Amino acid sequence: MSEDDHPKEVAPEHLRRFGGGALGPFSQMLVVGLAVCLLSLPLVTAVPALAAGALQFASHLEATDDSLKAFWKRFLEAFRAGGWLVGIATVGVLALLVASAVASLQGFIPGGLVIGWITVAIAVIGAVIVSRAASLWRPGAQWQPLLIEAAELTVIDPIGSLFVLSGYGIAAVVVWMLPPLVVIAPGLVVLTLVASERRRLTKENS
Repeated sequence: MSEDDHPKEVAPEHLRRFGGGALGPFSQMLVVGLAVCLLSLPLVTAVPALAAGALQFASHLEATDDSLKAFWKRFLEAFRAGGWLVGIATVGVLALLVASAVASLQGFIPGGLVIGWITVAIAVIGAVIVSRAASLWRPGAQWQPLLIEAAELTVIDPIGSLFVLSGYGIAAVVVWMLPPLVVIAPGLVVLTLVASERRRLTKENS
C-alpha cells in the first residue's frame, strides 16, 4: 500500500516551499484545471490527467502534498497503470457514439430522433462512469475494478452522478460564454468529482 493511500499531513512551511499551501481552494482549482487541460491535449491522456487532478485537489483539501511535482508523479502513475488504455477506449467509444448520434439526429440512420437521443444518453452515462472511476483512482489501483465500482456508484448514488454532470454542464456553459476559459474548465469538473466522492464517503461513514 502506497503513501498516497494513507496521506500524511505536510507541515505548512513545506507546503509553502512547494507552492501548495500558498494557494486557496479556488486558485488550486484553476491551477489543476490548467494542468489537466494541458495534459489532456493528446486526448488519450485525458483520463489519467483527470485522475491526477482529482487526487491533487483532494490532497489540497486534506493538507497533504499538492505540489506540481506531486501532480506530475500522480499523472505518470495513473498513465502507466493502464490509464492510457482506458483513455484510448474512452475516446474511441465516445467518438463512435457521438458520430452515431449526429447521424441519427440528422436522419441518416433508421430510428431517427429516438436512436439519436438514446445514443446521447449512453455517451453521457459512459462519460460519468469513466469520470467517477478517475476520482476513485489512487496509486497502485487497477483501472478495471475501478470502472466496475464507478458503474455501480453511478446507479446507486444518482446524486453524486448529478454532481459530476453539473460539473460538465457548468464547464460547457463557461466555455460557450468565454471560449478562452477552456484552459481552466477541467478544474470545474475536478471540483465536482471531488465533492461527489467526499459527499459519498461522508454519508457512508455517518
